[in-house]
Amino acid sequence: MKQNENTHKSHWNYCCDYSGGGLFPEGAASYLQHGAKVVCGVYGREKSRHEPHCKNSWLILPAQAGRWRGGLVLIWEKAISRTDERARDIADRHYNRQSIGNPHFTPPGRCLVLYTETTAGKAFWVTSFPFAEYVRHAWAGAWVCSAFRNEGAGTASEMITDALKATRAHFGEPPPLGMVTFIDRLKVKPIKRRGIQYWGYTYEIAGFRHVGETKGGLLAFQILPENIPQAEEAKPAPNAQLSLFDFEP
Repeated sequence: MKQNENTHKSHWNYCCDYSGGGLFPEGAASYLQHGAKVVCGVYGREKSRHEPHCKNSWLILPAQAGRWRGGLVLIWEKAISRTDERARDIADRHYNRQSIGNPHFTPPGRCLVLYTETTAGKAFWVTSFPFAEYVRHAWAGAWVCSAFRNEGAGTASEMITDALKATRAHFGEPPPLGMVTFIDRLKVKPIKRRGIQYWGYTYEIAGFRHVGETKGGLLAFQILPENIPQAEEAKPAPNAQLSLFDFEP
């Protein structure tokens, strides 16, 4: 769903999908008492509180009303588990998937699995944080985007940025080498700019830079800690509960 830039300006803290109801078990009226507003997610105009709440409605919290702990990243939610069936379904269509149908689609060790489903499509993301002693490539100790597949859920570069925020919120301050990701030129279609083929352009828009290749010939892209955006929590998994007690003055 297209989101108007007006819903992201600095005088608002965070925007939350208002139509699903899952984030507001006590009812949105309780949040409106804290100074929240309902706006149209497409055009950015404020809606009447008595207006029917369609799928394009967003509940917006003004900065002076406080914030939820950690904030909320709009596009992503945390997967129910590292074997979340929704994310696994998309993972089965990712080019680096080795065992289609296997419940496990993440590398061993520490990881963050993100999932989103909008009216336009679906996507998933995996951040791995392997211990340096078990890593063979030149960026040992870095976070690794080990999988990202966007099936029309949103603008890919913006989703990468939001995933970086969620990763920082989940793991804390980034390691000295930041985050890396690897692209297989044999399996990823490049884009052409002025007749030249480019891989990883979407990552570059999000702040990554091409820094070399692995011994196996994969292109390596890296974003350093100073370029990783500030932490914002992903939405809770569907079975998580959020109440007014999570609202900080």
